[in-house]
Amino acid sequence: MPDPFQMISADAAAALTEFSSQFDEALALGAVDNWAERLGLLNSSTMIQTIYPLPISAAGYVERTGDDKLRDMYEASIRMRTKEWVDGVKILARIVEAPDFVGWATEPQRIAHEAARQSNVLVATMLNANAYLDLYRQELDGADVASSIELFSASHKVNIYETSYGTFDNTSAVTGINATTHKAIALKFRQREGPNGKPMGLVYNTLLVPAALEDQAKDFYSRDQLIEVVQNVGATENVAAAANTNRFSGTVEVVVAPELDENSTTVCYAIDRNSAAKPWIIQNGGGPEEIRYDKTSDMYKDSGFIAVKYVIQAAAAGALPHAIEQVTVS
Repeated sequence: MPDPFQMISADAAAALTEFSSQFDEALALGAVDNWAERLGLLNSSTMIQTIYPLPISAAGYVERTGDDKLRDMYEASIRMRTKEWVDGVKILARIVEAPDFVGWATEPQRIAHEAARQSNVLVATMLNANAYLDLYRQELDGADVASSIELFSASHKVNIYETSYGTFDNTSAVTGINATTHKAIALKFRQREGPNGKPMGLVYNTLLVPAALEDQAKDFYSRDQLIEVVQNVGATENVAAAANTNRFSGTVEVVVAPELDENSTTVCYAIDRNSAAKPWIIQNGGGPEEIRYDKTSDMYKDSGFIAVKYVIQAAAAGALPHAIEQVTVS
């Protein structure tokens, strides 16, 4: 009996191998800024469902006087299930084997680019949708009660188990990206309280913007000087303009996320990237799985096509609302 591999056209087999090699090379280059994984919590796991504990109690040291009180990690949690995502191409084998076939053009690179960008796409979709937070899901009499509070809300509870601590708002509406806006957002971060009712020590240091706000954000956070209007004594008339040092220059990293533009070009997100209170979780099943359909496949036998596809396991979900602020710019 002949070797099954010898039954595959050398040209078709070589073409699929070439596609795979070009895909791997493009993926290894890592040209995509994977901001979703940089700014959130990443877990590389192939588990179908994962439970992530959420810190409801505030970390902090107290004097040891006996009978140490330890914080329960599983007071609240998020349950995540990965989904499968697929992309690929097919082509008639007779075209591949024709003498004028010149290769795959940029298709392997395009598919690799989208594979590297998938985490960004999932998180941008979640941010744009302002999904309900699993943080507020409750269990009563053995049944789940769905959350009624979104990731961005004016009704976030400082402590979800103790209403006396009050609420906080992680949304803002501002006029332009400027010094006034920066001061307002930075103050909200500084004053935001944790589950113990005390400030968490958050610092506004990252601004995630759609491409439409890139220039405005970079102009403000990279310029050494700002032109400010000088008014008369009664503050009723602009009489001059003066150049002043921009003390906010370089204090905030501007991260551009073109994936956000699909929903809105006026909404951006202020973040404390160093906070342990991550605003979202990415579960990634690892590298893409490659599946080839060569000339031994049923696809070829039924249609004359050969093909290659890539399958990704991934999911994204909102986690904690404290270290992120939704900012609508007008």
